[in-house]
Amino acid sequence: MTKNEFRDLTAIKSPDVTVIRVDSLSNTNDRTLIYGYTFDGYFFHLYIQSQTFYKLVYQKDGQLVDYSSSTAIAIDEVISIKTGLPEKCDYEFCMRIRECGKTMRFNHYDDSYNSKEKFHGKLLEEVKPVEYN
Repeated sequence: MTKNEFRDLTAIKSPDVTVIRVDSLSNTNDRTLIYGYTFDGYFFHLYIQSQTFYKLVYQKDGQLVDYSSSTAIAIDEVISIKTGLPEKCDYEFCMRIRECGKTMRFNHYDDSYNSKEKFHGKLLEEVKPVEYN
């Protein structure tokens, strides 16, 4: 998301919708949708891959804390994180959140970040699975 797109995001208000579906997006290409941090200090990475949403919460060392995958995600699951990093979040997906009448907390926009990568966080195959004793 660019800085101008981030400004546009804050100006929208609409009726409440509780879920965003993959098929409601005009761009269903593989990419990061939301990247940020939880209140517990974990990384939060929501991405779309092969027409499926993947939500990962993981520690700094890559240890998986929480995971889900689906073709739909509850908006409250996404906006409940501590903060999103706007330069690493997807404009269309964030606009869908706003159009659904919800808001998300964002950190300050980092002008120095200039990556054209599709993914800004770890993918499921890159995190360490939870080990049970």
